[in-house]
Amino acid sequence: MSVVKRADRCQNNGSLRAEGEEDAALSSRPDQHRLADLKGTRTHHLLKKAFSRESEAVQLHLFFSRIAEIEGYPALAKKFIELAESQSLCAHGHLDFLRRAGDVLTELPIGDTELNLRVAAARAAVDAQESFPDMARTAHAEGFPDIAGWFETLAAAKQAQADALHSAIQHLEESDD
Repeated sequence: MSVVKRADRCQNNGSLRAEGEEDAALSSRPDQHRLADLKGTRTHHLLKKAFSRESEAVQLHLFFSRIAEIEGYPALAKKFIELAESQSLCAHGHLDFLRRAGDVLTELPIGDTELNLRVAAARAAVDAQESFPDMARTAHAEGFPDIAGWFETLAAAKQAQADALHSAIQHLEESDD
């Protein structure tokens, strides 16, 4: 799905243009070459912020959907799912631009499957070895052992993900030989 189609769906509360509709504007945009200069600009910072907010909203609405379902409001649960899907498309639109400057956390290049596996593995490793352990230390220091335990569990899960992703990278490299 093209950036413009995603933006249209994002702006129209999830309704997508007709399937197969061509988007000549996307391939002929005169500013396409300027995206290489995006990294480090205020616009880059704003795109990262927008991506983060949309991604957070997706998770929030999915959580709200689960609560509505449990409380017996299936129509409202569905509405929250629709909102999450629409916001996910907005986040993907931000990523279409951000990928030119690299992953927002690791700054590694995004692109083909091998590059994307490397980004995913690096992100999982950062979470496993830095982010969640730091969060656990803080939670322990502030007297929240239950939250610290949660962060420690997540660190272990992220390490398992990182290991699995590194294994997938190795498998992909071996299959290319």
